[in-house]
Amino acid sequence: MFKIITLIFCIALVSCTGGNLEKNLEKSDKAFGKCDNPNRNMTKIEYQICKDKEITQNNSEPFNLTELMDKVRSGNPSVTTSYPYNPVLWKASLETVSQYSLKISDSQGGYIETDWIYDIEEPNKRCVIKIQITDIELSSTAVVSKLLCETSPQGNGDWYPDNKDYLEESKQITLSILQKSQNYQLN
Repeated sequence: MFKIITLIFCIALVSCTGGNLEKNLEKSDKAFGKCDNPNRNMTKIEYQICKDKEITQNNSEPFNLTELMDKVRSGNPSVTTSYPYNPVLWKASLETVSQYSLKISDSQGGYIETDWIYDIEEPNKRCVIKIQITDIELSSTAVVSKLLCETSPQGNGDWYPDNKDYLEESKQITLSILQKSQNYQLN
């Protein structure tokens, strides 16, 4: 009989304090924020998810694509499209690497990267061209070109950087882009 009374008392005690625990957590949430509440026991992943939810819930108003498209179609001058880079340099860069297939062509960020380029005469070597348009002005500093190569010494498909500096080749790519962009501007 004593065991049954003790068990009932323990159940009642747990159910009473369970409600207080939730109330205390809610009070602490208001003081610290739900994610930063020291009384909550979260893993790093749970904390990151909580912070991400907090950020998305704090956005003031949702983005309305239909309204934006209506403004663009109506010719509203407050809506402009601009490039963070020079579009002439972009066009010249695409033309410069047009003989190769592209892995990345990010027109919003002004970044181009080719797929691996192989030479029939050197089957154990492959190269990639990377181009970044960095400025809106047409200048030599607005284009950064890089040629990177790898080798497969045993020809077994394991590729390693060849650790060679292709400054001259990279410079030639940049000069080709600048030349083409000047031709576009003249025409």
